[in-house]
Amino acid sequence: MLDRCRHGRSVGIFVFQSSFVFKVVMFSFATRSSPRLLSTLRHSTRALESRLSFSTLQGRMAQPTPTSQIISETAKQEGGPEKGSAAAQMQSEVGKTRNFEQAAQETIRKMQQTPEAITKEDAAYLKSREARAIGTNNPPAGSVSADAEHLAAKNLGAIKDSSNARAGGVNPAHQSAQTKIHNYEQAASEVGSKMQSAPDSVTESDAAYLHSREARASGQANPPPGSLSAEAEHLAAVNEGRATAQASAGVENSDPASQSAKDRLHNLEEATSQVGQKMARDPEHVTKGEANLLHSREERAFGETEKGGISAQAQSMAAQNEGKSS
Repeated sequence: MLDRCRHGRSVGIFVFQSSFVFKVVMFSFATRSSPRLLSTLRHSTRALESRLSFSTLQGRMAQPTPTSQIISETAKQEGGPEKGSAAAQMQSEVGKTRNFEQAAQETIRKMQQTPEAITKEDAAYLKSREARAIGTNNPPAGSVSADAEHLAAKNLGAIKDSSNARAGGVNPAHQSAQTKIHNYEQAASEVGSKMQSAPDSVTESDAAYLHSREARASGQANPPPGSLSAEAEHLAAVNEGRATAQASAGVENSDPASQSAKDRLHNLEEATSQVGQKMARDPEHVTKGEANLLHSREERAFGETEKGGISAQAQSMAAQNEGKSS
């Protein structure tokens, strides 16, 4: 009797799992193969499903099978399907196998047609059915539920990445670095163009402005020799020396108005050199007084201050530093 029951149970599991096992093996092998092979296997699987659909399987399950006959005979011999009897256990195993096969067919179809739609709930549902059918809490690696879990995790990661991208996805530190680089590129374009088209007009203010932007972008207080800001500083020094020599030789107009304008420019360049160097090398210690001095000198020299110019930058730095200390 016991041998007969064991035989019946084996036959039942084989009958209900035969088509399913073939599809599971096909899908698991395909996920580890080339895209071309995966396409071929998917085509073969769909062809198999068209010949042996789930409704067909249900019809076959409803028909008398060797397993159902053996269960029925066993139940009669035991005097009825009592709880804990061999017949009841066999019937339970058949039910678990049916549930697993149904869950597997549903999930595999979804994995083939819309893999990006596989969710954590789909994987958990299939794992639960598979675990009950094979009698273990953790189905082995490479099983269909393991494949579903892997796909669900991948989809969840893609959703999070997409959400981060829609929200901006850039952390403040990275955004700040990007802004510094953008500011340097803008300054390099402005001053670099002036260095090429009118090198005699490059001033210490231009050089300090570029030096400040390059230092903040590179994280170095003193950009290396040969850098664009170093070349601008050298060119500005040459121009300043030439202007001083011309003034000493009396080449420039010495009328009071011209002399006053020259003095104002000289005062601005002096303040720009002092404060600009500090802005580049020690921006955290630029004070409100230094920023106001530079602002005053620029306004006196040109009658106004440039929006986004060096004095405006100095005032912004000073305000930030004052906020940190308060």
